[in-house]
Amino acid sequence: MDFEALFISEVKPYKGKSRKDKFLSRIFGIFNEEIIRIWCENKKSPFTNIGRPTIYDSNGKYFTLDFLLKDTENRLFVTEMKCEIEYQKYKYLTLNESKQLRHHCSKRAFELFLELSHTPKKYDVKCNNKNQNIAGTALVWGRTSTSGEVEIKQKFKINHVISTEKVVADLIEWEDEEFKIFINSYKGWANQLFDGLLGNYA
Repeated sequence: MDFEALFISEVKPYKGKSRKDKFLSRIFGIFNEEIIRIWCENKKSPFTNIGRPTIYDSNGKYFTLDFLLKDTENRLFVTEMKCEIEYQKYKYLTLNESKQLRHHCSKRAFELFLELSHTPKKYDVKCNNKNQNIAGTALVWGRTSTSGEVEIKQKFKINHVISTEKVVADLIEWEDEEFKIFINSYKGWANQLFDGLLGNYA
């Protein structure tokens, strides 16, 4: 599984003008969170997904993030997913350095996520209408480099950096049946749409 081969059809230096790449990026963005959920349901996964956590800010506002992941030791990690494929000439496809997180920091939800990374008990976190004892955080990114993972963990104190590319590779290797059914369903729906637009109805 190689996200660069799958999503980038341009030749370096990238111009960010490929209509194909923009299209595939948008399509993938519709369902990429479901891929993580399916991965967490597999017995071989290092995490299970508890649901969507809500962080309660000190000013009374609250923000709901993407996942609350539980590891094999029952520790809970508030998890945010960022999977930008084609955006700004593929600038954020592969996580290589900490400054790639800067453009998310203008949003309060991501600020809270980073604050919890440093101080997991700083804010109340609820999931499924229950208060949760948070051990730390996890970040899901489209594609990662080893150096990028290390830098992010060290600078932001994020416990886990998860690559969507590697998650898909796991599901393929595990021959995950739910994943196959899920992808084939979306593939079938897309084929029905395009066939219909051509006037070919089943």
